[in-house]
Amino acid sequence: MAKNSRANNNMGKKKFIAIGLIILIIVAGFFIFNYYRTRLAGQAVLNIQTIYVPNETLKGSLSLSLKEGELIPSNSAVRVSMGGNNYDYQLSSLVSESTTNGKFYAEDRSLSGEGAGYGVQGVKETYPEVSFIMQVNTASDKNKNKETKAETTAGTTTSNTSETISETATASATTTTTETTPKSNSINKNEKEEKPKQTEEKSGNKSGNTPVTGNVVAELSVEIEGKTSKNNPYTHTLADGETVEIISSSQPVSLSVEGNIVSVATDYSEKVQGFGQDYLGDSTAYTLNLDFSSLNLIVQEGEFKVSLVSGNEEIASVLTALNVETPEQNATSTTEEENETENIIANITTNITNVTTNITKNITFAIENLSDYALTDEELFKLKAVTGSSDVKITKSEIANGRLIIRFQIGNYWLEKSYDSAIGNSTLLKDQMELDQAKWVKILARNLLKIPQSPEKKDEFLGNYSLS
Repeated sequence: MAKNSRANNNMGKKKFIAIGLIILIIVAGFFIFNYYRTRLAGQAVLNIQTIYVPNETLKGSLSLSLKEGELIPSNSAVRVSMGGNNYDYQLSSLVSESTTNGKFYAEDRSLSGEGAGYGVQGVKETYPEVSFIMQVNTASDKNKNKETKAETTAGTTTSNTSETISETATASATTTTTETTPKSNSINKNEKEEKPKQTEEKSGNKSGNTPVTGNVVAELSVEIEGKTSKNNPYTHTLADGETVEIISSSQPVSLSVEGNIVSVATDYSEKVQGFGQDYLGDSTAYTLNLDFSSLNLIVQEGEFKVSLVSGNEEIASVLTALNVETPEQNATSTTEEENETENIIANITTNITNVTTNITKNITFAIENLSDYALTDEELFKLKAVTGSSDVKITKSEIANGRLIIRFQIGNYWLEKSYDSAIGNSTLLKDQMELDQAKWVKILARNLLKIPQSPEKKDEFLGNYSLS
């Protein structure tokens, strides 16, 4: 009787597990089917009720996710297709968000024009040209020796006086040139020379010739205007003896000289906001919610599709199916579901009761007979020698399909046992695990002690046998 009872309990347990797996597969399949049916073109997600009663109005919404840089025209058409009929609405009449102006753009779609729409501006980095003025300086020295004669007459006596006069002449030039390339320099040079001052000394009885020596120093400065940008430096070639410096710039620039080549560079950049492919971001930054409940559309059974269209371009679309059930169908379905639920609950209760009873009986047996699985000295010695361990470890503990999976391991040998996870972390469960561990270790030790026997010949079974 005990064996029959145990067999019935095992069959009931297997049946319960099978029913649970079937329900799980059906529910998972339903959600997977609806997910892929309602998430098709574009970043559109349909949140809508799919089961209705006759004359019930449509309930739900459509969420459209946009990235930075995308702008959807506010006058786009929202087309609802249901039961073979099409209903068109303007996008602005279904949303409460405010509009912004810009160039229309949607990723992987062909939109044209600009105006009012829905979206968030994206950001792109630009590298504009930076204007600057640099000064090129040139210096040169010239020595000139001059001799002049100065005569003075006092009364009837003429005297020659020799004097040395230091004469200095200064030349300067300032030129402003506008260039876009360093090859087109035009220089205007205005040079002014100051006349040397002469000094005369008169002596009553002296007269003579005066030698004059002059030093002339000329400095030329040329200002060049140019433009540079990141990855496009401005270059200029210096002549021998020329030096260069930056006088001013609209943004920070750097000046470098290598040999006689001057380079003016900059890392200046600007961030600009706008709509379009150049401004497209990587993640969702804006969500439009289209409410269908306010349309008061009577639900029609069959395919249900929502499309967002601008001109001839479909921006996004979603598709699902709507079911309309009569009250009689609902009542029948509800009754069947309730009966099925009651049966499942009854089976679950019965199985849990049986499982609990069996566990209780087993535990009672384990507590009373645990000493039967104690290892002998010989078994313990053999177990340690083969496995290299004197401890049993639990190396796996997880729940799968409602069952608690435990792995006992010693050395390279292990055993997995499953338990009802509904029992929880109770004393009963721990006692059952302890019993299973003791049984397994005892059996393992006995198997390791077995001496392989030599094969015994059975010649009486040897011979030829006819196939006919």
